[in-house]
Amino acid sequence: MKIHGVGGVDREHLEHALGVLLDPHLCHEISTLPSRDRDARPCHRDSPIAVIDHVEAIHAKEPRGVYWVINPMTQERRSEVCVVGHPRPSTKDIHVEHRRWLYVDFDPVRPKESNATEAEHDQAQAVAQVCREYLQELGWPDPVQMDSGNGYALLYRVDLPNDEPSRELVKGCLHALAQRFTDDLVEVDKSVHNAARLCRLPGTINRKGPHTPDRPRRRCRLTVVPEALGVVDADQLAMLATLAVEQTTKGSKVKDGITLRVTSGAAKAYVEKDVLKDKIDAHYENGELKLILPKTEKAKITETGKQIPVK
Repeated sequence: MKIHGVGGVDREHLEHALGVLLDPHLCHEISTLPSRDRDARPCHRDSPIAVIDHVEAIHAKEPRGVYWVINPMTQERRSEVCVVGHPRPSTKDIHVEHRRWLYVDFDPVRPKESNATEAEHDQAQAVAQVCREYLQELGWPDPVQMDSGNGYALLYRVDLPNDEPSRELVKGCLHALAQRFTDDLVEVDKSVHNAARLCRLPGTINRKGPHTPDRPRRRCRLTVVPEALGVVDADQLAMLATLAVEQTTKGSKVKDGITLRVTSGAAKAYVEKDVLKDKIDAHYENGELKLILPKTEKAKITETGKQIPVK
């Protein structure tokens, strides 16, 4: 059944979500948007009632959304935000202790500052399921699945330090998935790679846009929680990241074709095996893989699963 519209915090569901999502030993941050109203507060899953009471209080002010920072904060940051009644700026990347989650967000394409229609909402979930099955084939464990109210998200457990190599690794994974699964209807958000990433808090209402019959507000909620939550290891993340193929602007100089810059051997092998077709002329030039279509070919080529128009 669709859960629409309006209402308060689903306390029971929020308590369940806190137990699933939060680090058992460290604090996360709960915050609200828009930024001018932001009030960063720590939360720990060992004190769920206090957290839920606080969420209810800020949710009642009808912010656009209530969020949690997906990775736990340092002890120093916790001390900064523990002064009750004193709003603090939100957590920044330098305040994160380590990376606990890889957040893959599927957002339906729609007018700005609006909620999704039922069709848009369902399409985001459908694409997310295809992505989940793809990663399962690569040996990844099952993720926590979340209905964000407008779109859908997959949350994969990771265990990474909060450093620049981890940032680039997560960024590469998201780019690889975006290249494969983003289309005209649903976008895989490539921008959610930062360590202090905000994510909607399950059990609260997504107030992205006005509540209308065709574009209703919905409650964010966890839809699937695996019995055993496995961790995606660094090798699995690195293998996915190598599949990210970066498009360049040099394609405009290649008549009837485009240019792709492919930097890793694994990605080159993937492109050569799964992308290149008999009708496509391909060669390497200055370390770049050039794909050129004959003049009579007016179709599209595939770059790691994404359809790219060739002009």
